[in-house]
Amino acid sequence: MLLALRKSIRPDRRRRWPTIHFVFDEGVWTARVVDGILQVQSGENATAELVVRTDPWTLNRVLDNPRQLVVAMSEGRLEIEGDTSTFQRLLGTG
Repeated sequence: MLLALRKSIRPDRRRRWPTIHFVFDEGVWTARVVDGILQVQSGENATAELVVRTDPWTLNRVLDNPRQLVVAMSEGRLEIEGDTSTFQRLLGTG
């Protein structure tokens, strides 16, 4: 499921991107961009600047349709600790 991040998140090599922890009931995944390439690893492998708490279904829905981010947040199915606009920019909507 988190492999879909590679298709959905659009890092710009000219910008520095935050390290993100995706927190699910099943565990934590760390995503970070290195040289314009998204790397995703199981566990807390670095200090997170952005934390996304959700379930896999909701994250997939947001990745498929970034406009669903606002809906998921307003319904309490997805929470972001940190700068929400940074996550929106990674999705290509901000």
